[in-house]
Amino acid sequence: MSQEKVIKKKQDKLNRKQQLKIERRNSIIRKAIASVVGLALVAWIGISSVNLFIDSRPRQEITVDYTAVENFINELAAPAE
Repeated sequence: MSQEKVIKKKQDKLNRKQQLKIERRNSIIRKAIASVVGLALVAWIGISSVNLFIDSRPRQEITVDYTAVENFINELAAPAE
């Protein structure tokens, strides 16, 4: 039983550098993914709040008098005498 422990410790010691590299890589990948997700969340909240602000402002209404256009069209449609 103790010989098995010794062999296991030796194998762990030999693979320690590779395991540390893998752990560091995985840690960096996790942090990068969390950063991207966080940035996307902040951007989504920002865009939503800007859209809400723009939609809440009163809209300017403009009225147009089309009588001149209607008169012009009626003159064109009238038969020439």
